[in-house]
Amino acid sequence: MELPFDRSRAQDLLAAGLSIMDAVNERARPVHPERDDINGCHHVYLKAPCSTAELSRHAMAIHPGWFDRSPCGTGNQRADGAAARARKEQGLGDEFVNESFIRTRFTGRLLGETTVGTRPAVLPSITGRAWVTGTSQFHLDPTDPFPAGFLL
Repeated sequence: MELPFDRSRAQDLLAAGLSIMDAVNERARPVHPERDDINGCHHVYLKAPCSTAELSRHAMAIHPGWFDRSPCGTGNQRADGAAARARKEQGLGDEFVNESFIRTRFTGRLLGETTVGTRPAVLPSITGRAWVTGTSQFHLDPTDPFPAGFLL
């Protein structure tokens, strides 16, 4: 089934992304090649039909049920860039733009190739804009009798 890549269909796209996530995790749960504790599909990249190797528009569905406001630089630059490189649609150093569902953008390029475990991988470079949405500060009182915590 093809869904229109339109913000008016956001809930339908999100439901499709979550369904894909569930299916991937049930049938072929991905596991990092070197760390078993990194596993599972938590993001689904829903690419717009007009996307190319130079400009990819997408909605990034994230578990447990929202869209990424950014173009999800780390995930899609590595995944989309690696896939474009494997299909010979992108060379090392070529710039490509990933644009989110709400039109925020990251620009990436592949700097080189490597391996992770025994699998081929790429070395991405990502530039873009982000905004601070929160901060936290923690203080340790010098008179605290349990500065390192406690055991019961």
